[in-house]
Amino acid sequence: MYQPFLRGKTALVTGGLGSIGEAICIELAKVGCSVAVNGRQDTPTTAIMERIKAAAPHHGKVIYAPADMKDRASMASMVKAVEAEFDRIDILVNCAGVQHVGLVDELPVEDWDDIIDVNLNSVFHMVQLVLPLMKQHKWGRIVNISSILGLVGNASKTAYSASKHAVIGLTKSVALETALMDITCNAVCPGFVDTPLLRKEIVKMADESYGGDVEKVTLQLMTEKQPSLQFVSPDAVGQAVVFLCSPAAKEMRGSALSIDGAGSAG
Repeated sequence: MYQPFLRGKTALVTGGLGSIGEAICIELAKVGCSVAVNGRQDTPTTAIMERIKAAAPHHGKVIYAPADMKDRASMASMVKAVEAEFDRIDILVNCAGVQHVGLVDELPVEDWDDIIDVNLNSVFHMVQLVLPLMKQHKWGRIVNISSILGLVGNASKTAYSASKHAVIGLTKSVALETALMDITCNAVCPGFVDTPLLRKEIVKMADESYGGDVEKVTLQLMTEKQPSLQFVSPDAVGQAVVFLCSPAAKEMRGSALSIDGAGSAG
């Protein structure tokens, strides 16, 4: 049984229509939050919104909040709209992200810029836009979704890893700036999360190099990168976010919480 310990709080989740973002929205709704679900398109995917709304039994409201996470003006308009709806934003979860793969001397500059704009710059803009509202209400929780690649490097994912390392640095600095307030800033660093996108990538790798043997590719990837040999569930990421917003995590400030099956332990 979920306890509605965040009843009366409002959360804004960027990238809320992705598999991980949706799970975060659902877990926050379960504990009483009203949730503003961000996505890029003008209108949301109905099925996703219905699943999030169904998880809100404690009278929390769920709305859609579109914005272009590469456009500060668009982000500012979204924040104003969410504030107008709820009169507050207590929790900010920065989950929007993109990934392009390529060796550092081959990666198109446009791909680098895209990753830095969405994965890093949007986090800065959102924190800068929302933090004043948290200060006004004297309470706030900021959770930035980084990655295991914010803790370790990975060949062919230079831009992505750089962006996620930088997010952790930003997280730690914001935590120091808010250390005397009831406002915390932490990061969550997932490893391989079981999403349709990852499954699609594994199938592609299997078709290209392993004669279509998906099980072989999966085992090899997990053996190399995630020693538990278990995928992280999107729900687990959402539950980690909820924990960081809970009273138990009040003095967790500037942490980078890894959920990676011991991938970053070695």
